[in-house]
Amino acid sequence: MRLGIKYCGGCNNQYDRLAFLEKIKKTFPHMMYEYVDESEIYDVVVFLQGCHRKCASRNYRANRGFFDVEPSNLDTAIEELRELFDE
Repeated sequence: MRLGIKYCGGCNNQYDRLAFLEKIKKTFPHMMYEYVDESEIYDVVVFLQGCHRKCASRNYRANRGFFDVEPSNLDTAIEELRELFDE
């Protein structure tokens, strides 16, 4: 399964986006992770957001869904991804 990864603008310096991505990768090591490309279609696109503004653009395509991951919902997002992948 291909996961497209899109980072926010990074204005929240209290949030380590790379650490969140590493946690996702450790939880789902069998996935293929790619920085998103507008010309591609992914199974899932994960937006690594640093705050509630959710500034990461959404000009991407995904067959199975989009997930916003921000500091307040990392664990919830991982559980939702786990449920999706178990289908």
